[in-house]
Amino acid sequence: MGGGGDRGSRASREQVGDTANQGGGGNRSRFSDPDVDRRLDATSRMIDPAQRDRAYAEIDSLVYAQAPWIYLYFPTSFHVISPHVTGYKLPSVYLGNDFSAVRKMP
Repeated sequence: MGGGGDRGSRASREQVGDTANQGGGGNRSRFSDPDVDRRLDATSRMIDPAQRDRAYAEIDSLVYAQAPWIYLYFPTSFHVISPHVTGYKLPSVYLGNDFSAVRKMP
């Protein structure tokens, strides 16, 4: 769920999971699950980023298990780190890389 550089916001999750966002602008599969809606609402109010990421991962699993669309693309990605690089975090969503805090150490 979600997309692009919009990491963890409710807007990125509404795209496929929120009943209220059905249609061409977001939830195109017309997926509907009251439990997912309730969890999206609760998660959108979480302040702790780690807690929010865990909650969104659970929501992602619920939506994935119900397969509101056919998954045709499963990308494989590799992340290589070095002791000379700081600030890199694995993205919580595919293509959600945020390199703004990445720095090369001397």
